Amino acid sequence: MKTIRLLFALVLMFGAGSVFAQSLTVHVTGHVTDQQTNLPIASHLVAASVFPDSLNYNMPYSDTTLTDPSGAYSLTFILQFVPGTVSFFTVGTPDCMGTWVQQVFTFSGSATGFTANFSICNDSIVPPSPCQNAIGVTGIQSLTVGFVGMLANTQAASYTWDFGDNHSGTGQYVTHTYAQQGLYNVTLQTVTANGCFDESTFPLVLMDSINPPSDCQNIINIGNILGLTATLQGSLLNGQTASYFWDLGDGNTASGQNVTHTYAQQGYYNVTLSTVTPDSCMSTSVFMLMLSDSTNTGCSAVFIATPANNPMTIAFQAIASNALPMQFTWEFGDGTTGSGQSTTHTYGNPGTYMVQLISSNSVCTSVFSAPVTVPIDSTGTLNINGYVIATNNIVYNAQVTLFGINPAGYFYPTQSTYTNPNGWYNFMNVSAGTYIILAIPASDSMNASQYLPTFYGDVIFWDQATEIVLGVPQNPYNINLQSFDSIGSGGGYIGGQLLGGGKAMMTGGQEVLLLDLSNTPVRMTYTDAQGNFSFASLPFGDYLVSPMVTGSTTVPTQVNLNASNPTASVVMTINGNSITGISKAEPTSQIENIYPNPAVSEISVNIKSAGNVKMQILDATGKTIVLQNITVPANGKLLTIPVSGLTPGLYFLVIQDENGNTSSKRFVKN
Repeated sequence: MKTIRLLFALVLMFGAGSVFAQSLTVHVTGHVTDQQTNLPIASHLVAASVFPDSLNYNMPYSDTTLTDPSGAYSLTFILQFVPGTVSFFTVGTPDCMGTWVQQVFTFSGSATGFTANFSICNDSIVPPSPCQNAIGVTGIQSLTVGFVGMLANTQAASYTWDFGDNHSGTGQYVTHTYAQQGLYNVTLQTVTANGCFDESTFPLVLMDSINPPSDCQNIINIGNILGLTATLQGSLLNGQTASYFWDLGDGNTASGQNVTHTYAQQGYYNVTLSTVTPDSCMSTSVFMLMLSDSTNTGCSAVFIATPANNPMTIAFQAIASNALPMQFTWEFGDGTTGSGQSTTHTYGNPGTYMVQLISSNSVCTSVFSAPVTVPIDSTGTLNINGYVIATNNIVYNAQVTLFGINPAGYFYPTQSTYTNPNGWYNFMNVSAGTYIILAIPASDSMNASQYLPTFYGDVIFWDQATEIVLGVPQNPYNINLQSFDSIGSGGGYIGGQLLGGGKAMMTGGQEVLLLDLSNTPVRMTYTDAQGNFSFASLPFGDYLVSPMVTGSTTVPTQVNLNASNPTASVVMTINGNSITGISKAEPTSQIENIYPNPAVSEISVNIKSAGNVKMQILDATGKTIVLQNITVPANGKLLTIPVSGLTPGLYFLVIQDENGNTSSKRFVKN
């Protein structure tokens, strides 16, 4: 486990009021776990800052520690506390995106023990080393997983893998089939030509073809195959009754638990079963069915495909069922054709192609089709470079990411770098293939508030990006960041969460756009480590919420804010390579009132929702300033929150109950 090393200044200063203070010991404990696996994260940084009183707001007691092998930590503060005052302290830890995840607590001297648990995305690349590596998953099909090893500085290196099941492999791109589902700690070791060593570990959560699992998961069984006729049987693992719907993979559909279907020709067919139980629980499974015609027409033939010397070239050989003279015609699955019993074909991009062989003579014709995978070329020697520009000005320290296409046909990040002081970026050792490029202005720069993350082709949506096909690079590939005008302020609020849908998809640090109904961006934010996001201080009107995950198609969720419904919550879910969501207006406020408003040193809030609730204070840009989990009894609760440390301006108090219902109210800090 690699950790971020942060330097905290410990300033022990006391104001004039400290002569009336008493010594107080405060204990802070908790655990840090991985949000994907729920496993403990060892040797991870946790920091706490205690603010003795409002007079000493800028002079906290601060200390740091690392978690033990069980993910636990403990911090103890001995401080001077003024009786009768209400103070607060913060506890935080960094997640995989470098975001500081923080909890805020108040104390009045009566309680001195506090617990702050964190569930964060875990990262294998912190702290950086001169040759830091990372593990990427290029695809998962049933129990077979494709991995790619990456070095941040793009040096050449040797790659050694431990797949976590007593098997190993070598090479930058590897594929491994596991014996059963479960959790596997995959380890990658790299050694560069100059002897720089690095190691990363990736916790792989592997399910079978029923992924993600559900309470009504289904499976497909093959009852019988006779010639080109197949009998398919569906069932639910929990034995529930359900409605069964089949996509037979050749343009035909059927319904019923057991179906029999005759295909027109031999080949491979992706059979899909969807089931719905009476309580609306849905499940989907896919099975690749291979059919060969047992009736010999005299023309039957199959083929074998083997890689040639060029990684993108495949050699094909037709094998006929008899020695009669025949003609062979090929359709290579990329729009091109060929002929001859033996032939080769060079593909332009890696991926999986459905290749069709047509064999014929004067009396008969036979067709055979099968998928052929063209692997990603790991012998990259090409460079891609260019400038990142914002209205004719170069952009320093913008993050630039190169996305390639995996064998399943989806984009995934292959390299990431930053522009130099001249606004120049460069990717080295790039393989032949198809790519898109994304530039993101640095979050601490003035460009971040004026310009959007932009793809090469000067567009903000990945599916509109200009693809780069290598071949020979046509440098430079300059990217002009697209600007946007943020809308004015108002009394509306949208809160939401991006969920991974059970997949191993990172939901933290993802871009979320707020669009008007003409698809014009009006606000932008990023999700936190748990996938949460928010837009505050919105004018009333209609909006579209659109997370932007490269390679995933988003169906924006529409939200209407008005005086009767000023607050809405949105839940967006990543399902495979699509993102969909639902929105819900919150007409009944859980916040009875806020007083005083405007506030100077503290606000008092009546909360009506019973149970465990999350309380946040956001500034006008939607940034979380205070985050606290509280328990509200059945008759409500009066909560007093110190705000003396807030900069004067407009803020939003947001309350979210156990069911995800969200309410917000504005207040002004003088």
